[in-house]
Amino acid sequence: MEYGDVTFPFAGLAAEWSVRRLDQSRGGDPCQGIFLLATKDRRAVLKVFGPKHSRLALPLARLDRRFSGRSAPDPASRFHTERSVLEIWRRCGFDVFRSLEGTVVIDIPFPYLTLEYVEGPTLKIFFGDPGISSGQKRRVFRRFLPDWGRRHLLAGQTADRHLIQEHASFKHVLMSSDERLISFDFEEVFTERYSPAFLIGREIAGYLRSLYRVSSAADFDAYLDVLLDHYRPAEFLAYPYTYFFRHPNSLLRGAYAIMRRFPANRRDNSRYSVIRRLQRRLGQRT
Repeated sequence: MEYGDVTFPFAGLAAEWSVRRLDQSRGGDPCQGIFLLATKDRRAVLKVFGPKHSRLALPLARLDRRFSGRSAPDPASRFHTERSVLEIWRRCGFDVFRSLEGTVVIDIPFPYLTLEYVEGPTLKIFFGDPGISSGQKRRVFRRFLPDWGRRHLLAGQTADRHLIQEHASFKHVLMSSDERLISFDFEEVFTERYSPAFLIGREIAGYLRSLYRVSSAADFDAYLDVLLDHYRPAEFLAYPYTYFFRHPNSLLRGAYAIMRRFPANRRDNSRYSVIRRLQRRLGQRT
């Protein structure tokens, strides 16, 4: 289905609500996805957790999640995971989309969330906009860092993997017109198979990789300086290199050494290359 007005009905939705798809369905049920609901004076986002995979592909998706140590891909599991992460992050003081539960009632066979609608670009779009000055971008990046570090510290102290973003990218942080930095997309989390320190290192590398992909080398080095100056706990910044280059488990250390040899992982914008840049910057500070 293409972006635009939804061509199937939401049973039970009041007639005054118009419906527009905000994301493109890549498969599975046509009700699966994110939609904008609007009346003359109200807006809300509807996230429907329908099947993302065909019946033939679902067993493979479940096997992949077990192998990768992530939560299950079925609609009910994704719904409960996202709702629990939203509640945990909100309770801990991290900005996420506010729930509008009860605002809209629809009749579909899948679980759904109703959330506030917020206008604004993702930080990936913001950081990649050539019309925005480097200084302004660095100021916004600096504002992102205190809560990022506090969340990582809390995740390390509690071993709660719900506090670690599985989809680590600035495309999953939105900046509103009043400059709220709102994190989203929490359908999956990692399991106890991975240590919180490893997952924190993975998340740091993921966000930096998404930042590098929309920045010049010089601007990225400036971001790293901001990171080293203002991210705390500073010792967590060594986690990406520790776990992807010097993993304490010899089997995993060997596996990552092999993966680094793949052509895609030798590119400047790969996770491994970004981790090397961060590690060099850390070395220059000591």
